[in-house]
Amino acid sequence: MLLGDLPVAWRVSARSAPDRRRVSWNSYLTTGLPGEAVAGLALAADASPDPTAPWHAPGTVVDELMGAGWAPDVTYPDSTMWDPHLVACLTLRTLPEGIWDEDPTPHLPGWQAWAEPQAGAPYLWCAAFSHSTPHDLVAAFAAALTDPHPVTRHRPPAPATRPLTTVTTL
Repeated sequence: MLLGDLPVAWRVSARSAPDRRRVSWNSYLTTGLPGEAVAGLALAADASPDPTAPWHAPGTVVDELMGAGWAPDVTYPDSTMWDPHLVACLTLRTLPEGIWDEDPTPHLPGWQAWAEPQAGAPYLWCAAFSHSTPHDLVAAFAAALTDPHPVTRHRPPAPATRPLTTVTTL
C-alpha cells in the first residue's frame, strides 16, 4: 500500500475485544516517518485503558500542535495545523481510498499528516488515521512528532537538510 507515493511501513490498529475479527481503527505510517512518532502512538495505545474509546474531541490534537508552535491553516483553522517551517502538516479531512476501520460509512474525515520540504516535492513521510482513531492517540502521535528534545541522528535525510537544526552535545 502506498500513501503519498511512499510505502506504508507500519500499521497500528486496535480491536475493542481480542476475539473481534474487525479492527476498530487503523493508522498507516510510511517509511521516513521519525521512529519516535511511531513509538509515541504505539505507547499511547498500549497505555490506554481502552484504545478504541473516543476519550477526547478533535481539539485535543489541535491544542497539542498549537502548544508546540504550529500555526492554524488560514482556510481550515480548526482542523489543519502547519509546523513553523511550513514543511509538515496535520489535518482532519476526508481520507484517501484504502483507509478504513469498523465504521463503513464512506467519506468520513480522519487525521492525515505529511512532511513535504517544498511545495510539489516528494513527501518525506506520510501518516493517515482512520475515522475512528481516538483523538487522544493522534494527539500522542503529534506530541512525539513535535517533541523539541533532540533525538540522536547519524545523518539527516537528504531532502530535509534545510529546515533541520543541528544540536551538538559535549
